[in-house]
Amino acid sequence: MKKLLLSLLMLLTTPALAADNPWIVSHFAGLPVYTGTHTGNVTIVYPSLVQNLTCTAGYMCLEVQECNWISDPATGNTVCENPPNYADQRVAFMHVNINHQDQNGKYGASMHTDADGKGRNTHLDTFISDMTVAPYWPAFIDFNTTNLDGITFDGGLAYPLPWAPGGTTDYSGHVYAEDLTIACPVAAGAPAAPCWADAAMDIKPLSLQANRLHIAGGTATQQALSSLKLWQNGPHYLVNSTIDNAFYATHDAPQSVGSEGGIISTRDCSQVVINVYNTTFNGSPTLPRDKISCWAVGGEPTINYLTHDPTTTGEMHPMFGTAKRSLLAPREALR
Repeated sequence: MKKLLLSLLMLLTTPALAADNPWIVSHFAGLPVYTGTHTGNVTIVYPSLVQNLTCTAGYMCLEVQECNWISDPATGNTVCENPPNYADQRVAFMHVNINHQDQNGKYGASMHTDADGKGRNTHLDTFISDMTVAPYWPAFIDFNTTNLDGITFDGGLAYPLPWAPGGTTDYSGHVYAEDLTIACPVAAGAPAAPCWADAAMDIKPLSLQANRLHIAGGTATQQALSSLKLWQNGPHYLVNSTIDNAFYATHDAPQSVGSEGGIISTRDCSQVVINVYNTTFNGSPTLPRDKISCWAVGGEPTINYLTHDPTTTGEMHPMFGTAKRSLLAPREALR
């Protein structure tokens, strides 16, 4: 019975049939390609393309790094197996499914881009087209036990840190995502899964640009802490998307500075800019202020509700608008 249930849930989290993204195909041609079916933690060395890949289990199923880190037998130090290509910091994911992760300590993510906050991998750009993430993490308890994300984007964080004295955004990377679903379907009659604990997407790069992003998690009583955790000011784009968090249908985000949680949690509410087009938040076409938290600086966020689709005007990255819609409905509709 357990194997049958797992097979059913994996079927529900299989990627939809979608066309290749022509921009990714063109601009990642000739780079190493990761593909196939994997169990446990897999290292992805950039620059590379991850395509037609499924990864199950592991506390960080896919780990994007600049090299394979090995122990130097002469010194015992951890070193790169091959010299990193820091001049070309980019990775793309196309037709990828990551699901059913295994908790191993307080940190975890279905996919993680690595950095140290001290200048390593600061330029990393991540491109996503047709990707499904279903970690099935437990509900949030605290950061000491359940610091568990859907995707953690550490790579692309500028150094010196943008909010520090002398900080900069010049070296920040970006996240570009189209047809990305983060949701955890359950069998008929089964209780809903919180899906993630800390954040569906923890984004430290300068900006998120998302088209047809679908996020669904949390339950009426179990906290999926933040749907989107935005460290930098953007501008961020949410286009043709649905962001749902059942916990915040009946709960507000904490409004005291220093606290996190909500449909959006951001470092500096007074500076963050979010451009929204044809997107709903728990079914609402607008994002209420009481669903946003600010953990470092308070104030009023700038949310621009656009009257035009920015994927068609050239203001978003050229990868957008080049792929056809998925042939299946958004995966969270299967819950």
